[in-house]
Amino acid sequence: MGFSFVVERALGEKTGAIRIDMTSYGFSVDSENPLNLGGGGCSSGCGGGEKSSGGCSC
Repeated sequence: MGFSFVVERALGEKTGAIRIDMTSYGFSVDSENPLNLGGGGCSSGCGGGEKSSGGCSC
């Protein structure tokens, strides 16, 4: 059992391997090559110091 995600090819080439994990607050998204997309929205990072780009349920 699992989920499938679609990632645009150019984005996938920039990020490398992507890992999506469930957390007690929603989910977190990590990539092999993190992108600096600036603050705001889910990319502001509220993972509490974890190595993640943040969960989208902040």
